[in-house]
Amino acid sequence: MRALGSGAGALFLFDPEARSLVLESFLGSLPDSAVRYSWPGRRPCLSIPLLAGGYLFGLVKIGTRQDGARFSAQDLRYASTLCGYICRIVEDQLRFSLQRGELDRARCEKMALEKYASVGSLAAGIVGQINSPLDAALRYTGLVRPHLDFDGRGSEYLSLVRAGLEHISDITASLSGLYALPGDPAVTLDVVDIHGLIDEAVSVFRSQRRHQVRINVCHGGPLLVRADRALRHVFTNIIKNAFEAMPGGGELNISSEIKQAGLQIVFHDTGCGITSHDQKRLFEPFFTTKPEKAGNGIGLSFCKDIIERYGGRIVVKSAPGEGSTFTVLFPRSVLVQ
Repeated sequence: MRALGSGAGALFLFDPEARSLVLESFLGSLPDSAVRYSWPGRRPCLSIPLLAGGYLFGLVKIGTRQDGARFSAQDLRYASTLCGYICRIVEDQLRFSLQRGELDRARCEKMALEKYASVGSLAAGIVGQINSPLDAALRYTGLVRPHLDFDGRGSEYLSLVRAGLEHISDITASLSGLYALPGDPAVTLDVVDIHGLIDEAVSVFRSQRRHQVRINVCHGGPLLVRADRALRHVFTNIIKNAFEAMPGGGELNISSEIKQAGLQIVFHDTGCGITSHDQKRLFEPFFTTKPEKAGNGIGLSFCKDIIERYGGRIVVKSAPGEGSTFTVLFPRSVLVQ
């Protein structure tokens, strides 16, 4: 203002997205109130827009010259040059903020990839260490049964032992397939009854009488899909988490429905619920809301990877004190017509 011989000026800054005024500043040699309310009416002044990234973010207004003369073309060029420097500074700051945001996103993606790499390494170690003794346990369990004179309860117990071993086998086989490359023979799909897998998962928890949780299952007859039995692990893990969310008892409702987009399986519990902050990280490897040593944060991450293998997805809707709803969605392509 002094360089142009003006005694008053004003700076206005706008928020382009909200389309609102965020700063209104009057400057001059007079007191602020005098400058604000004695702005020259029809006398000549300069108004220069401030632009960055193609958006108007401000306006500089310079009042009339103190000597009463009009502003010259040179005055206008001088003021425009100064305002141009302001605009370039703002553009540089915006560009820096954008690059910093991209760098932060890249860093988060790198951390996620490192976590998944850790899960893959852990999975390979688990499979290698478990498969040999597991195969032996399954084989000898089958061989010993004809040679033992069990009563009804003993036979039932041996069947439960074998079912548990087969469940472990399903998990290790799924781990092998989960981190295998496309076309790898480790990835095999069978025709399985998904309702049967749900019932098997539920049966594990119905026997746990210490949990005062009522389980309601609503589905029709057999529903065949092209997948593998690792889906039972998905259902078992979701049910287990629901039980842990209802230590004092509650209700778990499980239902399935074929919609136009595909198969939908819903698990709704009346437990403690999950905060919105935790929901954002719920499927991250090694993230857990459970007390120390009560969980390692791999379960839901593993479930998500299994479901996505079939082109599906898992979503959660929850709020503290209002329970949780986990919805598993599969495309129609998994259904056996």
